[in-house]
This record gives sequence, C-alpha cells and structure tokens, in this order.
Amino acid sequence: MTASGQELLTRGASHPSPWRSERASGVSETVTPPARPAFGPERREVTLKVCRRLSERPWFHEVVSRFRGLLALGDNWNGYGERAVHEGAVKRAVNVLNVVGAEGPCPDVVPTADGGVQLEWAGAGSEIEVEIPPVGPAWVFVVDTSGEELEVLAGSRNHVWGQLRRRIAAMGAATA
Repeated sequence: MTASGQELLTRGASHPSPWRSERASGVSETVTPPARPAFGPERREVTLKVCRRLSERPWFHEVVSRFRGLLALGDNWNGYGERAVHEGAVKRAVNVLNVVGAEGPCPDVVPTADGGVQLEWAGAGSEIEVEIPPVGPAWVFVVDTSGEELEVLAGSRNHVWGQLRRRIAAMGAATA
C-alpha cells in the first residue's frame, strides 16, 4: 500500500456525518420524478436538503436533474432484474455530496442494481467512487495516482469522509 493509500485509511479528521441531514443546513430542493411507467411503483415528491455551498456549484442543477431521472427508474430498469432506485439512497447520496463534494467537480451519478446510487469522480490522476446502498454503510473505492486500488467501508462516523473531501476538492482545483 502506498503512503497515500495508508493515509486514506489511518489519518483521522473531524467532520460532519454524511448520513445526518440536519447538518446540511442551507437550502432544500424538491425533486418530483417524471411520470412513471404504468408497471412501476408510484413515487411522491422527495425533498433533498443541501448545503448552501453545494447549491451554489455551477453543476448543482445538472446533478439534481440526474437524481430526478434515477427516481423515475422502475424495477428492472436495465432488463436484468434491478430494483428501482430507493428514495433513501438518493437522500443519502445528497448528504454525501454535502460533506465531500461541495468543493469538487461535478460527479457522475449512476444507479446500482440493488436500488442504490453511485457517485463517481475522476481527475488529477485519481478515481473515486462512493456506492450508497438503500440501507447500510457506503463503500468507497479509490484508485490513486500510482494506480493503487483501495476499498473502504465508510460508516457515518468514519474518518474517510474528511479525506475524501480533500481529495475531491483537489480534483476540483485541478479541473478549474
């Protein structure tokens, strides 16, 4: 493991939990999914709590639109038995963005087969993926500049979030 990979696992940091939406003071964004196909479950409006810094990012509305599209997906959205994206996974993904993504570049936002959401960033020689399942802790995957791969289970009080925030902010600075 390289020094940077070891740093990602061992260095602690004081930071807010990505799972506690009450920490995301600022603005709220209500997402109403487009009309659902007749075979899918009905969805209601979903209110996403976002920090002011995140809402001021030039890519913010694009990401909200992506979340809206994810919520419109029904079961079997790719033809392989996938589950519809869970509203809770979208809310948790926004909480992760509040904590780690507000200073970084626009993430790719993709659905997962289990009804979760995956956030992806690439730049400055690194790749970061945060997989947020409907229930349970997130998985963080990092490929650093040396090519070393790292996989970490990231719970609500895990030191990984502060380090991810710094890495993603560095990606944003490199693309600015």
